[in-house]
Amino acid sequence: PVGAELLGRLSKKRLHGAGFWYDGFVALWSSKPIRTLEELKNQKIRVFPSEVLTNATKALGAAPTSIPGAEVFLALKQGVADGAWTTPPYGNRIKLYEVLKSVTKVNLFPFGYVAIMNPTFLKKQSSEGRALINKALAAGKAYNLAEITNSINSAYKSVASHGMQVVDISAAERKRWHAALKPVYENLDPIVKKLLAKAGK
Repeated sequence: PVGAELLGRLSKKRLHGAGFWYDGFVALWSSKPIRTLEELKNQKIRVFPSEVLTNATKALGAAPTSIPGAEVFLALKQGVADGAWTTPPYGNRIKLYEVLKSVTKVNLFPFGYVAIMNPTFLKKQSSEGRALINKALAAGKAYNLAEITNSINSAYKSVASHGMQVVDISAAERKRWHAALKPVYENLDPIVKKLLAKAGK
């Protein structure tokens, strides 16, 4: 219901929200293994433009550092930052294993995309045409989920084969990270908090 509500809001922008496509969780890439909040404390971590991610990084005890995507590799190589948030496939693609030593599967910040369509085009379609479009969208979503899952798993295997340490944090430690992020949730826009509350029911 919450997803449908969010997609429905796109109509005000003359767009048709056709669904959400998964892009995986961002991982914490770093110059040293990070398993605990204490090991993350005061580390300079690259963030991409995201108020929530920036505030979350601060709440976890690290120092968020804004660096454009195209400059991440060089910045990490030069020690401008101690680590970076990014997805496993992208981190593997830009060869972060050449400048960093570890990647932690934090699994706290999921990312994705919204599939959109031209509503005028959609309205012109017959019922059969719309059914075919919906079928194609469902197939595309399933394909994307399978592909991104394989891509994430392959990325972790690839960086490990290049000598990078792949770290999992314990369930108990993950609860500590969740607790540290509580202030970020409490300071969210009331509308966002309301939607999250509905999603949690």
